[in-house]
Amino acid sequence: MKANSRESWSRLIALARLAPHSNAEAVEAPFGFATRVAARGLEVMDRGVASLFEPFALRALGIAAVAAIMIMALGFNPVLQSIREEVAAVGADPVSVLVD
Repeated sequence: MKANSRESWSRLIALARLAPHSNAEAVEAPFGFATRVAARGLEVMDRGVASLFEPFALRALGIAAVAAIMIMALGFNPVLQSIREEVAAVGADPVSVLVD
């Protein structure tokens, strides 16, 4: 929260006290409104076990992407080294040897 939240709250309360009073009897809620509000308030939310992991899903996806990029970057050098060794052993481009 902001450091001046207590001041803001006090100012909001002071302004609310100055606001004109409305006629509460003139404003009516639609038929059944109170029942719907009470039913939703008492409604039990059925959250499965999978919902426990939802907050961590995007974070885990990011970590997996970074790990995949690092593995590709670190694994690329041995592949290049293997190709260089094969070219040196054959004495020519391996593709041209296979095509001939």
